[in-house]
Amino acid sequence: MTFETTKAPNEIIDYSISYAAIFAEDTPIDQISTSAWEVTKGDVVLDSDRIDDTDKAVGRVSGGTKWNSYHEVKNTIVCISGQKYTRTIRIQIKRK
Repeated sequence: MTFETTKAPNEIIDYSISYAAIFAEDTPIDQISTSAWEVTKGDVVLDSDRIDDTDKAVGRVSGGTKWNSYHEVKNTIVCISGQKYTRTIRIQIKRK
């Protein structure tokens, strides 16, 4: 699954992906064990990452110099149940 957003090169933004809806379908309710972020396209920078409330992965992104091109960051989580999910955020750099 891919999500799209925009940012300016000088912005530093926390992007979060909630897995709560997926976990609500599981019995018992699952939670994130590990979360890994990576830049898969472009020149944005991943400054930090964390897990919030056991069901949300957060990655802090800065930079990006290629105007109007898409940059991508990917989040992969592994749950305590052993299930694995991957989501991608596509970021378009805009002059603001």
